[in-house]
Amino acid sequence: SHDDQKLLARGNDKERLLAGDLSDGKKVFLMDAWSGEMLKTFIVSEKKEDWIRTINWSPDGSQFAVGMGAHGEASIWDIQTGRLFNFLENTDLSSMVEVIAWSPDGSKIAASITVQGDAAQICDSTVRVWDAHTWKLLYTVRHPGPTDTFTLAWSPDSTRLLTGSGCDDYGAQDKTARIWDGAT
Repeated sequence: SHDDQKLLARGNDKERLLAGDLSDGKKVFLMDAWSGEMLKTFIVSEKKEDWIRTINWSPDGSQFAVGMGAHGEASIWDIQTGRLFNFLENTDLSSMVEVIAWSPDGSKIAASITVQGDAAQICDSTVRVWDAHTWKLLYTVRHPGPTDTFTLAWSPDSTRLLTGSGCDDYGAQDKTARIWDGAT
């Protein structure tokens, strides 16, 4: 967390997590950063084929965002209440949320969504940006495909968004980093 007091870890169960197994899993564990004490467990998915792909803290540390690996779904979890809000719902098993990035000012959230292609595993990916208060989709950006956008980072003032793409395993044509206007 931004105050260096808590950790988020993904896994399947507490015993495996404490033994060092940080496999993708379906649960998020909130832990004290200094003692290692388990504070809360969030069951993120109960879908058999799903797994947690990415986790990101909100700038104020009151929430975290989770992106899933099998359905391309993303949700926000409140640390105190445990309440869930799905801001990206998808039933397509071929899509996944690669990475989620909250803007430092807390006003926007970006998610890279990858859709696997045919047997050659060519993939296409977009980055969608939402208003983090109204959950209105603000805009979508993409690198020319086929590619996989696997890096997202906001500038400290939240005015620019960096994306990085390319994945030789999928035959990516675009292997670039790009900087986008964060407002448009």
